Amino acid sequence: MGRRIARQRGQMTLLGLIAIALVVLLIVGVFLYRGRTEREVRVGRISSESTREMLIKLERQVDTLLATSMYEAAFEMGAHGGYIAESVPRLNHYGVPYLFYRGKVVNLPSVKAMQEMYADEVKRRLETKLAVLRRELEGKVVLAVPEVRITLVDDNVLAKMELPVEVQGETRARSRIPISMNLPVRLKRLRDLAERYVRDYTRERRMEKNFLYGMTNDPRIATPGSDLRTIPCEGKTVLSTYNQLVTPFRETAQLAVSLELKRVLESPIYSSEHIQWDVDLNPREVEFSFVANQGEGTYESTDTIRLIPVPFPAVAQSDGLCLSRFFVQYDINFPMRYTIRDVQPTSMTIGATENLAVRPLDFRFYMMPLLLGEDVNAVDVEVTAPETVDDLCHGSCSVDLTITNSDAGTVWLDSCKYRYSGGRLQETGTVCGRLTLIVEPDAQFSLAKYVEQVTIIDNIRSLITLKPFSTVTGSMMEKRRVYCSTLMTVREDPSVPLGAQEGTTPGTVEVILQPLSSRLDRRRVSVDESGAFEIPFVVPGRYLVMAVPSRNEAGVPYQEVESAGFIHEVTEGRNELTIELEPLGLMKVGDKYIGITSTEVC
Repeated sequence: MGRRIARQRGQMTLLGLIAIALVVLLIVGVFLYRGRTEREVRVGRISSESTREMLIKLERQVDTLLATSMYEAAFEMGAHGGYIAESVPRLNHYGVPYLFYRGKVVNLPSVKAMQEMYADEVKRRLETKLAVLRRELEGKVVLAVPEVRITLVDDNVLAKMELPVEVQGETRARSRIPISMNLPVRLKRLRDLAERYVRDYTRERRMEKNFLYGMTNDPRIATPGSDLRTIPCEGKTVLSTYNQLVTPFRETAQLAVSLELKRVLESPIYSSEHIQWDVDLNPREVEFSFVANQGEGTYESTDTIRLIPVPFPAVAQSDGLCLSRFFVQYDINFPMRYTIRDVQPTSMTIGATENLAVRPLDFRFYMMPLLLGEDVNAVDVEVTAPETVDDLCHGSCSVDLTITNSDAGTVWLDSCKYRYSGGRLQETGTVCGRLTLIVEPDAQFSLAKYVEQVTIIDNIRSLITLKPFSTVTGSMMEKRRVYCSTLMTVREDPSVPLGAQEGTTPGTVEVILQPLSSRLDRRRVSVDESGAFEIPFVVPGRYLVMAVPSRNEAGVPYQEVESAGFIHEVTEGRNELTIELEPLGLMKVGDKYIGITSTEVC
């Protein structure tokens, strides 16, 4: 009995020791786990803080780039009458739209259309700047295509943007940088002033009235009843010719424009302390035509005004003299460029990144007055341009696209954009013609735009697969060519690398990729000391590749080499280029001039 009790006590002691050991192991494990967890949390915090600092710095940089892009876009839209350059309506004068044309108000951009164009232009310009920033980030942060929304109010431009970012490193983290911007740019106020002016002008056509008054009071211009004289009854007496009327008409137009500008400047409706107006007329662009003596047989003409003889009533014609008469109707129009300038100090725009000059915002548009005979309110019924432009992209064609590796994004047909989702775009009422088709994926960090020239007559159906960005790398070389003065021959030596250098004779060579498709941006980079260069994040497509050496103060190119240029198709992946620049010095060898590097006795 006692032996059994002792054995049971021994078993209990052993179990107690095992239990104590387990508790000790558990406690040690907990401490070890807690220590490991604390270390992981601490490392995570350090990583997050580092990432946060990087994103804060990136946000500041993007904030500055967005503001610069907004200023640049405002300046471009002001210079093109509320349009971006590639969206200017067909009824324009050297890229500046007519807002009044031959008696009609035309092409007035709605605020809605301007907001859409402004957002697209800011996005395009921002992408160019982000391409440079991507290179500076050296792959630590990948930036996707941003979305920009613009709101125009009287005295401000408001922007909201989200920039998708992907942080590389231990853990790939994706985020979006939200940015809001409020710039004191009064683009809408200038646009509204232009609309008010052209609409008021249709109610009282003052320049046509001024022109008619000046024309009827100018003795050099033939008007019915202005010249009653006795002429020979035989033959054709010339009163005036087209060439003789050119100068009087130009001067009359200039006077009419000057009087209208004076009225506008004195009007409190249009001018204020910080708003200036200017009107430019090129006298050589004054156009006129006439029909003289219409229906009068051989006296009818479009280049000469002749007097028609009228016999004296009840008087013998032995002296051979007659009274005279004539009829003439003029068709006169002349393009004038209006500039409304905002000189308010807080509303100045900033120039491009290379030129940060502060400048006033100009809003430019053209007008074309029309005078038909004595009708100062004449309207050309053949002008079919819309009075207000609210949708630049309405047409009669249709598009059916399937994008295999992108769920959502934007499709561009020239400057017209359409959203796709689910990898599909089915759209009717699109624009037609020869267009540049571009597909931009949303928040895709590795996929580039798709670019293709298409002709849409009725509809287009296509299956599209987006490709990753390309990289263009290469080396800059200088051709070495020596002229042997003794033999009067040229020796071709091996080409040598042409790298950048600093010091007493600094210089470099810039490589420029100029896209041959619209809505793609120019890329540029300078070679390093060894002559190597690299341009990442390039959209595949056709580019004009240019190599341009820098110049010294005297204008001499670096290392005295010529610029070079050629067309290159950038394909998917890595593109290697070797660019050889010809020496600038010329030597006549035989009947040819050859570029040489140096001359030697050989």
